[in-house]
Amino acid sequence: MSARDGSLLWPAPATILQHALHPHQPAALPVLVFARQIQTQRMGQSRLSLLALDKRTGHAVCLDDGIEAPQHFLVGCDVTADPAEHTITIGRGGGAAADRVLEFTGLPIAPRAPYQATAVQPPPLDLRGSLQRMLERALTPDGRP
Repeated sequence: MSARDGSLLWPAPATILQHALHPHQPAALPVLVFARQIQTQRMGQSRLSLLALDKRTGHAVCLDDGIEAPQHFLVGCDVTADPAEHTITIGRGGGAAADRVLEFTGLPIAPRAPYQATAVQPPPLDLRGSLQRMLERALTPDGRP
């Protein structure tokens, strides 16, 4: 929605599943950054998934599910903008090296459809992790892990 008059900026809403909006990103960024953690089937392995949507159109300018992360890595990332270089750097928190650098020209772009998560295939099912979570819930008195 437009901050000026509350009108819709995109012709339709974007749909986002299983990603959380990064809470500490500067309002002046030209993108909205979302992140999620994916537990892989291999024990001790997880991945960080990044999604960045262009604020003008809602289309995805970055979608990457393959960033390796430590097992106990909390979902989140650092987002840093460099207006002089027209870049946004997105990396795992804690001073890790940048995982993705997005470059922007500021030039007009053709209208594009907003991102729709339903068109993206879900990651492979982690059967072992799902069974473990079900067992943990079943064995705790209040049903929560």
